[in-house]
Amino acid sequence: MIDDPTFVVYSWTLLKPGQKAKTIFSVIRTVNKSKIPNIVSYNTWGIQINDVGPDDSAMYIALWLSIYGEISKNITIIVADKPILKSPKLFIKEETATDRSKAYKCGEIEFLGKPPIRIVLKASNGTILPSTFIDGFQTLTVPAEQNYDNVHCEIDSNSEGFHCVPQADLEKWEGTDLKTGSSIREGMVLKYPHSDIYKMLLYLSSNNNKKL
Repeated sequence: MIDDPTFVVYSWTLLKPGQKAKTIFSVIRTVNKSKIPNIVSYNTWGIQINDVGPDDSAMYIALWLSIYGEISKNITIIVADKPILKSPKLFIKEETATDRSKAYKCGEIEFLGKPPIRIVLKASNGTILPSTFIDGFQTLTVPAEQNYDNVHCEIDSNSEGFHCVPQADLEKWEGTDLKTGSSIREGMVLKYPHSDIYKMLLYLSSNNNKKL
């Protein structure tokens, strides 16, 4: 199609939040031009991102321009390190902290991921309780005499890393209930919905190449 006399230009533009859009790759007639070293052409209309890293997270916009008009498509790429559990599943426990205090702990988490997930502890009425991430556990410390009917532990769906949990690991990350120990987010789905902007997750590896 590059030989089509109606063809003018084909380009890829990169757009990051808070930044101006910039053209990173273009095809003008039969000449390919890349403005970023780790981006090369892939087949006729694609690009390949070599050695994918966090800085490659962005919206990529493809534009095909001819004398008759233009076609534009986009895709959003999130480069992520997935969160890692140290325990078989996310769980919550209550233990004595000092003579005067006790702690509710949710974990055990080895790595919160990049971007990080956020774990929250909730009272039985749904109120988020003030807690801190300490040594692998989201921890709420209260006076020894203070009691809650129940405490829930779950991933905050508004946290950056919420969608970075692999689908295969979802069961491990389902929130738990202190009283019953049962899941409180049965069947949760963290995948991005299908839309005109396709959401994708890339997990970092030493030789990670992504084709668009």
